[in-house]
Amino acid sequence: DAIPTGSAGVALQMLKESKESTNTMNENAINSQNNDKLLTILLVSGPQGTGKTTLVNRLIAESNGTFVPPTFIDSTKDPVNFEQLQRRDSFLQVDRTGRFGLTADSIKKSATEAAKEKENKNIVVIDSSVVLAKRLIKSLSSDVRLVGVWVGLDTLDKFEERLDIQLQSGDLQVEVDETPESTVRNKLREIVKDIEYGVVSGVFEFTILNDNLEKSIIQLKEAADYCFK
Repeated sequence: DAIPTGSAGVALQMLKESKESTNTMNENAINSQNNDKLLTILLVSGPQGTGKTTLVNRLIAESNGTFVPPTFIDSTKDPVNFEQLQRRDSFLQVDRTGRFGLTADSIKKSATEAAKEKENKNIVVIDSSVVLAKRLIKSLSSDVRLVGVWVGLDTLDKFEERLDIQLQSGDLQVEVDETPESTVRNKLREIVKDIEYGVVSGVFEFTILNDNLEKSIIQLKEAADYCFK
């Protein structure tokens, strides 16, 4: 497929080159670290419309309990704590309903508890927006090791197709002062910025270009195996 011109084309080309280069080097890079004393978290991130949530859900469902989602703070079960965390602006993310939230401490606590579940330790996997990934990376302490997986697509046309599907399903909302077309255009601009971050951040050792679900889940499982190395 042709690479679009301009910043979008540069970002996509960088992503392709990143996949070719980093995925061949990460075994030595990861194994060279002393990871025994670190708390490991699997971070799966990427722009909207890449299918990463489907991949993460498949990984969790097919891992026999080895990979688990983080525990969310529930505003109905712990309203006082939830309100205090909101007041202190401690949440990295709150879901659309406003009921469930994640903090750096709650993620670390989930990972600590998961690590004690099995002899070979369970791993918390985070299905992360790029915004959440940025906040999480800034917030976690030095005793936490992130294994980063970036999920993307190789052309903007594919992103646009998936955004159109999300518009039709209602997963992508059109704001009052926007049209469906302007919503997609704005999302594509965000996606280009997200891709640039994914390439230059240095956080993501693995890149999956999600054109084929079955191939991609195999790649995600292979990447996830490095949590134990």
